[in-house]
Amino acid sequence: MKPFRQIDVANTMTSLGKCSIKFAVAMLETKASDQLVERRRKTPVQNAPTEVIQRLARELAAHQPDTCLLEDNYGPENLKLVVIKAYVAILLSNVRVVR
Repeated sequence: MKPFRQIDVANTMTSLGKCSIKFAVAMLETKASDQLVERRRKTPVQNAPTEVIQRLARELAAHQPDTCLLEDNYGPENLKLVVIKAYVAILLSNVRVVR
């Protein structure tokens, strides 16, 4: 909305005691187009330089084998950890072992 129309809408909302987004949108949609400001067009996002994309691709390729290795080892290592944790819990529940 143009500045004077914004002031008019703000005064109307204040006098009616209805200060809400829905009411403001309703006031905006019911006004003539000569009281509205043209929307600004967003500037297009510039593409990243090809050097940056190539560097990111190289770094990703360098980390890919490490990621695969971690994925392969995670399941068996996690299973071992669960078994060890259960065994330690059983040992600590035995009073003689704790003493």
